[in-house]
Amino acid sequence: MINTPAKILLSLAAFSGVTAVVYGVASGDRSGGVLLAAVMVAALFASFAVMGSAGADPLDAPEDDEASAAAVTYGPADATRPSPWPLMTALAAGLVAVGAAEGAAFVVGGVILALLVAGSWTAQVWTEHPAWTPRLGNRLGQRVMVPGLLPVVALLTTALIAISLSRVLLAVSKDGSVVVAMVAALIILITCAVVAYRPRMGPGALVGLVAVGALIAGTAGVFGAVAGERTIHPEGAEGPGFKIVARNTAFDKTRVVVPAGEAVRVDFANRDTIFHNFAVYTTDGKPVFAGRPVNHQEEILEMKIPAPGTYTFVCDFHPSMKGDLVAE
Repeated sequence: MINTPAKILLSLAAFSGVTAVVYGVASGDRSGGVLLAAVMVAALFASFAVMGSAGADPLDAPEDDEASAAAVTYGPADATRPSPWPLMTALAAGLVAVGAAEGAAFVVGGVILALLVAGSWTAQVWTEHPAWTPRLGNRLGQRVMVPGLLPVVALLTTALIAISLSRVLLAVSKDGSVVVAMVAALIILITCAVVAYRPRMGPGALVGLVAVGALIAGTAGVFGAVAGERTIHPEGAEGPGFKIVARNTAFDKTRVVVPAGEAVRVDFANRDTIFHNFAVYTTDGKPVFAGRPVNHQEEILEMKIPAPGTYTFVCDFHPSMKGDLVAE
């Protein structure tokens, strides 16, 4: 039997599989594609685990006691619903663990997810208690959920969509950002119009619509964050500078001349799908300047070589990528 949790997990698996293919073809980044494929496999296994776990089939009634069997009532309350919360708890713990190495953003996300899981898990335990009644659930929803939780969920969902959309707009080109913004605005307008003109739309459909929108926006935001921000050149930027390109694990220049003691703008472009950076060292190996690592993107660096002389510029990840930097 394919129950509701299994359907949700199967949908997640299908979405992750399609996204893995699209992302792999569009970006050429194998790590992101493998991660999405792993999500697909995990969702498939989880769907198989919860499939058919909505409750056992009714026991066959004894042939000689049909009246007794007919008196037994089977319904939703008799079936133990599968719980996704242990899996979500493990995901929250994983985010916190990743945050210990990657940054506070993952820790905050893990803590927020853990709080949501704790509240949802508690709510499921309440509703499965024998003393729970639909009337009690309605009173709790009207007095607690609607005035308290609904605004918080709406605020968090709006923030997730806005932040994710901003990451996408920063990752694409200037003209592409205009197209993406117009398409996103059109989708939001159409969605709101559909909801407004269908007043009989059930709460389950609304929750599903919001969940799908948040999932799509969040996934797009993750891709935008992985792709990084596009290079934004400040207007009126003047002064000495040069451009250097990393392609096929090599710099396109082996000698660069810059003025000593002045701020120099370096337009560093990484055309490979692996990390490179632009760093400058003295001939005896002392660091002078180090740019942050970038993966298949372009950024503007600003450095200052203090004294005249000959230096070495290099990629810290690939020592074979190097050349001479002369400060005059």
